[in-house]
Amino acid sequence: MSQGLQRQLGLGDGIVFAFASVAGAGILFLPSLIYALAGNDSLLVWIGAVALAFPLLVIMSDMVKRVSDGSGIEGFISLGLGDFAAASVPWLLLTIMLCGGAGSTFVAGRFVDLAFGGGKPVVFGVALAMAVVATVIPASGLSLGRRTQKLITWGTIAFAAAVLALTLPETRAHSFDPIVPTASELRPILRGVVAAFFAFVGLENLTFIAGEFKRPERDFFLASLIAFALYTALLLGLSLVFGVLAAPAGAFDSTAGLVGLAATIGPTMARITALFAVLAVLTNITSWVWGMSRMIYKAAEAGKLPRSLSVMRDGVPLRGVLVAGGLYVVGLLVLIARPDWAVVFLVIVGAVGCMLYLLALGSYVRIGQRSSWKVVAVILSAIIVVNLAGVGWPILVPVCVAAASYVFAAVKRTRAS
Repeated sequence: MSQGLQRQLGLGDGIVFAFASVAGAGILFLPSLIYALAGNDSLLVWIGAVALAFPLLVIMSDMVKRVSDGSGIEGFISLGLGDFAAASVPWLLLTIMLCGGAGSTFVAGRFVDLAFGGGKPVVFGVALAMAVVATVIPASGLSLGRRTQKLITWGTIAFAAAVLALTLPETRAHSFDPIVPTASELRPILRGVVAAFFAFVGLENLTFIAGEFKRPERDFFLASLIAFALYTALLLGLSLVFGVLAAPAGAFDSTAGLVGLAATIGPTMARITALFAVLAVLTNITSWVWGMSRMIYKAAEAGKLPRSLSVMRDGVPLRGVLVAGGLYVVGLLVLIARPDWAVVFLVIVGAVGCMLYLLALGSYVRIGQRSSWKVVAVILSAIIVVNLAGVGWPILVPVCVAAASYVFAAVKRTRAS
């Protein structure tokens, strides 16, 4: 345990932190994205995603018993596969920022367009403004307080639950045929499962707070399980209601998500949802810029990223902030040229999450303490690989990023020797 680590989280606090870790921007758009990818088979997609993600919770509970110093998934990968493999973790997290951040701000811009109108200028104007604000705040040495982040996070969850509660009774007057699985094609289901992993990318974040539990060996898994069950139920409910109410109404936007459901209640609710979504995504990406700038600084200081990034000015890792915020802008510039890649970006985030979990599973196979779960880890790895194979070319992104990180680490090691 690190010297400054305070073990002060009980079970109740742990559930709150765990829920906030996994519940993010995905709740805004995954209901429509999964339906756009898999249609009637959306239910099968969520069953597949949960079937993969749940065993990871069990394995991670074993993981935090071995690595309880706050280094999380990176420390566990380093312990099992070595520093060489763990060096890819910062690079993969930056890829999540590039694609996930740009995709999330694009979705927020689409929400505003769908609710108020304005077309592409509004979509990208809102998205670029959010990226600039998310960079300026951390660059100024400011950070959103934990209380503010908690308030907006729980407000987003409560708002999504309210939309579900208001729309759920309406499904009784509609046909459920749009959500009855057909399993006619396998590839859309596999692609959907990988995209659904966007919802569970926050799982690795849970390993970084494990060291703050009073009794991590008991409370970490229980808190994570309760949060996982609640979040999955909310996502599944929103996805199925979207399939019954919003999708059959005609052509729908693949990123309409929560605002698409809110529109079935009325235009005023859709506009309120859009404004709330902008606030929620802005809070989320600002937090990511703040956190990732620190990660960039530390990784550069350790030689995992270029050392030129390990510069601190007045307590602010300014170059790290500019890199983190710049990734959002770069991603948005790509989407300006190819708006149809928004869904591809979100699928890439899921693929990167799968790659991180593959590394963690490989580490568990080497140093895990329970033989039965080592077998499960091997099976999970094989299933994840099969799902990734069904994604198509987007899987090349995390593969190339990991390869680039290995080349960078090898060059650094050669120069050092």
